[in-house]
Amino acid sequence: MWAILALILRIPLIGKLYHFLIFGKVKFSVLIKAATWAIGASGILMGIFAYYLLFKPTGCQIENWIILISSIAVIVNFFHRTMYLDMLDYEDVHAFGQKYVRKIMGDEAAELMDDNEIKPKLIFSNLIDTEVIRFLRYLVCIGVFYFSANQLGFLNIKNGYSTNPDLLLCIKYAFAFVPIEKVSNIEVAFEGNFWDAINVFFGIGVFLWTIVFFNVVLNEVTTIIQQHKNKNNENTLENKFNNLDNVLRNVFTHFHGMLENLEKKVDDLKQKPKAKNVSNSSKRKKNDTKKGSKGESNKII
Repeated sequence: MWAILALILRIPLIGKLYHFLIFGKVKFSVLIKAATWAIGASGILMGIFAYYLLFKPTGCQIENWIILISSIAVIVNFFHRTMYLDMLDYEDVHAFGQKYVRKIMGDEAAELMDDNEIKPKLIFSNLIDTEVIRFLRYLVCIGVFYFSANQLGFLNIKNGYSTNPDLLLCIKYAFAFVPIEKVSNIEVAFEGNFWDAINVFFGIGVFLWTIVFFNVVLNEVTTIIQQHKNKNNENTLENKFNNLDNVLRNVFTHFHGMLENLEKKVDDLKQKPKAKNVSNSSKRKKNDTKKGSKGESNKII
């Protein structure tokens, strides 16, 4: 989705305005991220809302049982993945996203994802988009569980509450496990032993996820990022040594060529005087022969 949205950047004029609003100074991309989080964290709510749009809620017990069982299935899956450290390999997640960027935007954009500064940010963003959304989905399912369990009569309502809490209010109670939504015990409509027991169970799930996220998953991603940085540092150091080796090799080749030229010039200089002496002696011989021929001719005369 991000790769497709980034294609707008290539449109003339519109691309600059789009970059200013989405990725530049304004950063409306946060709103897109919030929308994706809301959709990802909704989980079972999407199915319930779709059902309510197609069919009017009849209040039948079968509907509530189906919603209850579905929410329990998601909660149990959350506990299983948390306790057994069923985590994603974020290097594979990064490679998976890089594959689609390569198809949509080309090799240059895909290779940019391996940049020293960009890749750690993308890996950390994948971590947040995966684990935090999974935790929010867990809280939403707790609220759905409250709602369906109340409709089936498993929860007791405090005296003074004339109406049953609706689905959105039950989800608000679920988010009381984190300081995002402050709900005091006085405001909660439910009470009883079953209510206390399930809240202890759900609270353990929040506690486990917190430990796993901050001590296991986050450390793993930090290790991956650090290994990537160390590898890049090694590569840069190796590149520096290779560049230095190339420079020294070029300097050695240059001076070696200069020495060869000097040797040739010295050899030429050594050979030139000999050539002059040979030419001078030949000239002398010619002069002597000329003088001898002249003397003989004079004698004859």
